[in-house]
Amino acid sequence: MLTANTFTATRSPLSPRAHAIRLVITLPSSPITFNLDNAKAYQRHIDSSGTRLRDPHSPAIHPQAHITSPPVRRYPALAKGTSGERCDWRLTAAQEFIYTKFSCDDMIPQHTTEVTRLLEEEKAEMESNHVNTPTSPMTEEEEESSDLHLSPKAQMYSGNINMQILTSEDKYRRLKTLEVTLQSSDYINGFLLQARKVEQSKTVVGTFLRSPHRGNIISCNGSMANTVVMETAPLRLANLSFTWLAPEASMGTIEFVASVLVNKSTSYKIIRSDPLKLNLYPVSTRECAVGKSCFRYCMRNGGPECPAHTARYTAILEYLPKTAEKKTSVKITIGGQLADSKGYLAVGFSKDDHRLSEADLSVCYLEGDNATVGVEHYLLKNIDYSPDLHLGELQLESADVDEDYVWCTFTRPITGGGHNQLRLSEPYYYYYFWGARNGTTQSMKRSEKLISTNDNLFNYIMYSSAKSRQAPYSVVAAALLLAGVHFMCW
Repeated sequence: MLTANTFTATRSPLSPRAHAIRLVITLPSSPITFNLDNAKAYQRHIDSSGTRLRDPHSPAIHPQAHITSPPVRRYPALAKGTSGERCDWRLTAAQEFIYTKFSCDDMIPQHTTEVTRLLEEEKAEMESNHVNTPTSPMTEEEEESSDLHLSPKAQMYSGNINMQILTSEDKYRRLKTLEVTLQSSDYINGFLLQARKVEQSKTVVGTFLRSPHRGNIISCNGSMANTVVMETAPLRLANLSFTWLAPEASMGTIEFVASVLVNKSTSYKIIRSDPLKLNLYPVSTRECAVGKSCFRYCMRNGGPECPAHTARYTAILEYLPKTAEKKTSVKITIGGQLADSKGYLAVGFSKDDHRLSEADLSVCYLEGDNATVGVEHYLLKNIDYSPDLHLGELQLESADVDEDYVWCTFTRPITGGGHNQLRLSEPYYYYYFWGARNGTTQSMKRSEKLISTNDNLFNYIMYSSAKSRQAPYSVVAAALLLAGVHFMCW
């Protein structure tokens, strides 16, 4: 065996078009200098035992690596990466099983000869479809010949490997990212990673935004960028990190599933994460103006659709029961950016379009620990006074703190009487508030006209640039700042 003690690389003073690299390997006896020219690959004998230094397409030379490696075989591209370039699958004798787009469904690595055969069949089918030429069935002799050349099948590894799939949160959120880690104290030789629905185990969901530098993000089953496979190379890997983006629609309970090559790429093992349920927040806006009424105040970078988790403020009203003609209650969800416990989010209802006389206010806020959400009920005489605590107390149904974004949900009756009743069958102006509880920073938006439950549901998006989109009614774009009034001071 030939072992190198040191390794240095300097650019050779050859023509720039040759792209040559000058390598110096110091052996225990004497130094040997040679050139690797990317313009043409060649091999050079070093001693009479047949030990050779390989061409530039070989795996990188490592001080402890044996120089004699089997030659590299190059096969056609099998998939496209996220940037559109073809993935270059390089096969070595030490890695006969690989993951490609043909492993999307069963997650089983395939032998390189099988991959080549499938590619050839795919190409032939495309050419046949192009010229519209019918294909004749195989003869018995051809079938027998085909059976004699069946590719080896990867075997499920029966031993244990010290590997687990970890996620940055125990639930996933709509249109939010999760950090996913393949954590292992054992080396693996390849991987395929997907997020799948638990109830429909072959349904792949979500999108991968980032993978290790040895990973290729590919598309499976018609969905874009939903799978990561390792590029074909003779490697030992461990502790790999990925970034995954959840879809907007609820996928139910999901799990991350990895198929990994072990035992020198001769067998594979399936690893699963703990199940992840959907977090209620951020709320979905897909039913706005259809099954619920929505208001969002968005910053300029929120995009044309302004997903709820990017909005500065979000209020959603869902009238219940949804299937009944007569509504008896309204479920109110408020969300927005609160940096600390000094901030608040609120929704109000008043028949006064200017002074908010007898306004009913529902307020969500952070407790002092910045981790607990509270809700309170107020009655405002008008804007000349501070709000008073309402006799009817509100109860949170659910709440969440997602970094600096706070969500809260509660239900108010709209029929039947009681101190918490909102008589929304009568026309009211809808008000949306956010700011600091000490009264120094407050903003308010209100509907342009009176609204009742007899009106159509709405979906309104207002932007900080004062440009807005409305469906089907408009809201006053003026930012009514309650300066000088210690509003929401408690």
